[in-house]
Amino acid sequence: MELDDVFQKAHVHVFNRWKFKRGASVFIPGLGIIVGSAFVADRNLLLHEFGHYLQFKKWGFWTFFRHVAKDSLLSCWKSQKKKYVWFRHSDTWTEWSANRLSWEYFGRPSDWNTCKYPLKVNKTRKGTEFPVELSQLEAALPVA
Repeated sequence: MELDDVFQKAHVHVFNRWKFKRGASVFIPGLGIIVGSAFVADRNLLLHEFGHYLQFKKWGFWTFFRHVAKDSLLSCWKSQKKKYVWFRHSDTWTEWSANRLSWEYFGRPSDWNTCKYPLKVNKTRKGTEFPVELSQLEAALPVA
């Protein structure tokens, strides 16, 4: 499957301002994936963001905005604060579950960058496990 065909579902837009110039990216339902111009060819990043599209499609509008988007934005903010130097945004449940959905969707590619885009929970870190009220979502994920 060609990536261009896949990303017709979650259009990729270039926004070369603020943190997007330095690698920030986001999936916004109804709009698509937004990245900076230097990162539009970063296949791994696009596959990860496509995972957020898959979360939206799988779990629906309310769960996505109430839990996934909210927790992901808070996690991103926290990872940029000096007092949380130990915190890794990529280890949080919103991120590894997006990775796992995308990894499965694309046929479990063997070249998936599991260091930057982990496929499972790192139980040694806080914030990595699904919130208790969302544990049924974790059960619906493919096994890594």
